Amino acid sequence: MGRERKGVEILAPAGYIDSVHAAVDCGADSVYLGLKKFSARRNARNFDESMLQEAVSYCHEAGVRVYLTLNTLIFDEEIPEFLETAQIACRAGVDAVIVQDLGAAAILREAAPELRLHASTQMSVHTPRGAQLLERLGFSRVVLAREMSLAQIAEVSRSVSIETEVFIHGALCMCMSGQCYLSAMLGGRSANRGLCAQPCRLPFHSDRGAGHALSLKDLCAVGRIHELEQAGVTSVKIEGRMKRPEYVAVAVDACCRARAGETLDMETLQSVFSRSGFTDSYLDGRTGPEMFGIRDREDVIKADGKLLKRLNAMYHQPLQRVRVAGTATLRRGEPARFVLTDFEGHRAEAEGEVPQEARTCPATLATAYASFSKMGGTHYRLEQENFSAVIDEGVMLPLAALNLLRRQACAELSRQRGAIRPKEYHMVSFPPHRPRIRPALKLRAFFSKYAQIPFNKTNVFEQIILPVEQVLENMEEIGSRKELKERVVLQPPRAMFGCEQAVMEQLKQLAAAGYRKLFAMNLAHVEMGQALGMEIYGGFGLNITNSFALQQLAGLGVKDTVLSIEMKVYQINQIADLIPVGAVIYGHLPLMLMRNCPIRGQGSAGCSDCTAKRTGRLPALTDRKGKKFLVRCEGNGGCTELLNPNALYMADQLDGFEKLGFGLLLFTTENQQKCAEVIESHIRKVEKRSDITRGLFYRGVL
Repeated sequence: MGRERKGVEILAPAGYIDSVHAAVDCGADSVYLGLKKFSARRNARNFDESMLQEAVSYCHEAGVRVYLTLNTLIFDEEIPEFLETAQIACRAGVDAVIVQDLGAAAILREAAPELRLHASTQMSVHTPRGAQLLERLGFSRVVLAREMSLAQIAEVSRSVSIETEVFIHGALCMCMSGQCYLSAMLGGRSANRGLCAQPCRLPFHSDRGAGHALSLKDLCAVGRIHELEQAGVTSVKIEGRMKRPEYVAVAVDACCRARAGETLDMETLQSVFSRSGFTDSYLDGRTGPEMFGIRDREDVIKADGKLLKRLNAMYHQPLQRVRVAGTATLRRGEPARFVLTDFEGHRAEAEGEVPQEARTCPATLATAYASFSKMGGTHYRLEQENFSAVIDEGVMLPLAALNLLRRQACAELSRQRGAIRPKEYHMVSFPPHRPRIRPALKLRAFFSKYAQIPFNKTNVFEQIILPVEQVLENMEEIGSRKELKERVVLQPPRAMFGCEQAVMEQLKQLAAAGYRKLFAMNLAHVEMGQALGMEIYGGFGLNITNSFALQQLAGLGVKDTVLSIEMKVYQINQIADLIPVGAVIYGHLPLMLMRNCPIRGQGSAGCSDCTAKRTGRLPALTDRKGKKFLVRCEGNGGCTELLNPNALYMADQLDGFEKLGFGLLLFTTENQQKCAEVIESHIRKVEKRSDITRGLFYRGVL
């Protein structure tokens, strides 16, 4: 007998068809998988169209849902192929699609209206207002950020009517999903496009530590599944589309046992895959050195051949999870019949031999049930209360004939349940391109601190973006500089774990003081700006890479936006003229946004012991090549940014940008004098060759 599904959904990864069988046969309620393109795990074996249909058929036969990952950022030149992929999803009849890109979501809403939309964790949603905006945009589920506490998860779940999903087991990235550009900058392999090279697992160390300052242990919160359910979570998700089927089988089985209140075998779970053990500290709102770990030799040898062979046997027998009802008819002179129905409207009927006169043991209700309830090798479970029979007295049917009748009915029911049911698909129109008019490039600047601003240069900028806390601390002085105040745009913290309402109160205070412009680095910021009636300007954290995403922002009332830092010049020049677009053209680019401070993770006593607090200089991490990455925490809502060693510099290259309405200068580590020098270089378009990077404008990403 299989376990009844009770409570929260268990969602399993499948990098290939073997993992689909492992997930389904061990009790998963749903699986998520990807095709060869547009999947955030493009290095997994993944599925082609025929294998996708095979997986959908097998899962639907077993009563398991299939979610297709189309969760990468897409460029305009890829939209025709993305539309073909959407058609494949519709033809296969998947139950939902998981997306990161706002443009992809807009396409799917129009092209495939029957497909449910799930917002990927790469949308970086971690607050109520972010989830509320997704609900307004037609999403049926949001996959929340991994860094949230139970209380924060519960707060979001209470704030929306759409479903919430959280990760319960598997790898933990150091960076918030969707905000990592480290792999892209170091090697052109974009995490936002499914090809992360995981440079964070390589050695990085601070001046007080050694080892792997960007590598966290794997998450395991399987034992807390009921706490998550009580927090309002609809679905718990296992990470691991790159993992082998045995890993999937063990993780799914552990989740099922935990949901049923059974004892967990943590030793086996850890043996299959871990990094120095497990952690669930985020759920308690804790961070620190105990969360860091790597996969060492001891972790590798635990998963030996004998263990894997034993685990392999877990998923080669279908779980009898689908309740069915059966009716047998054995009457003289008529072919025997067996009708099998599920509780979803499917009905299968099989006809067999004419019953014989019984010489010794006539058929009874009990003997008939004993034969027809043998559902081994199928997903079906026929319980006695769901079985009935019409049997003439004194007749019988040979056992082989009874078994054949049962097998035929089961096969027909499986055919019906596993039949592919395509979903409707419509062609979509590409956003219109107006005649290209080369805009006069304007300059904007972000200053992480008010003290960085060289006031004799501010007339160069049409906008000056400042963190909310810096404006609050310097309101009186800013108010005395009318021309400065008119240019100020407010940037809320990039992360707002547990502090969204406090930030909203700060914005209300500033709105009352006459500040009416907001720089949105995540979806929650957009919602906050709308609620306050502010002018909203998009930041690079929104990861806008295509014309459909621009169209979506325009529909939300966003005035203009900074495009993703992962776009090439020619891709920027191709984008539709729906709202003005800009790009970051100077600055030490933030490569990671981290909930866990890597300096503290190396053994620092805490924030009071930080280099920045003691000396005013930002602390740094050094990689295996000796490059130093500065670490900055101010203005990030309790999170930390990892900054690129060399500053992006494009002042001498701006003639190649045909669509840019503005260029954004990011000032994070620079003092006031350095800021003035950089601004002057941009005014005069000074050429530079050394100690700079051109970012991804020419290299691009895979």
